Amino acid sequence: MKKIITLIVLATFIMVGVTSCKKYEEGPMLSLRSKTSRVAGDWVLDKATQDGVDVTSNQMIDYITFEKEGAYKFVGGGLEVIGTWSFDDKKENIIIKETGSAIQQKFKIIKLKNKELWFEQEVATQIIRYQWVPK
Repeated sequence: MKKIITLIVLATFIMVGVTSCKKYEEGPMLSLRSKTSRVAGDWVLDKATQDGVDVTSNQMIDYITFEKEGAYKFVGGGLEVIGTWSFDDKKENIIIKETGSAIQQKFKIIKLKNKELWFEQEVATQIIRYQWVPK
């Protein structure tokens, strides 16, 4: 009987610990792939919202590619922009820097799964959320 109670208490602590350690607002709870592996790949924009309003049709984005080694390429509106990307220290944000520019852009990661990448950027007082799916 003591063993069963001990196992139940232990299981409860594990469940509380796992649910409170969720890295991103929209999950996943647990992944066997590294964060870098989940970001790496070719992504197309599925949806964009600005302060909750759908603005997908206003975006000039064909696709974005993140390489595991830290390079990125953005293609859209007849432009191709290349540069580097990285995580911040806590891996809560993606930082991108265009080649030849000193300006960095920070995107807060909301969801990071194999087939979904959501991040948002604060521009002035507005929040723009980008929802990406694999190309």
